[in-house]
Amino acid sequence: MQILKFKASVKNGIIHVPKRFQKQVPDRAQIIIFPEVSQSKDDFIAYLLKHPLRIPDFQPLEREEIYDRTL
Repeated sequence: MQILKFKASVKNGIIHVPKRFQKQVPDRAQIIIFPEVSQSKDDFIAYLLKHPLRIPDFQPLEREEIYDRTL
């Protein structure tokens, strides 16, 4: 199996394969899409609010631990 990696725009649900790869693409292919996240600080925070990180066994710090200066 050969892997082709490139960035592309999606327009009306169509992904255009760059010309340099078109000869290598068979009639059928398995596609995996990694959506790009906007680099804007506000957009990133909005993204995290919509998709919070789930960490198993996460324990938030207690107030005393946050302000402990002995570390």
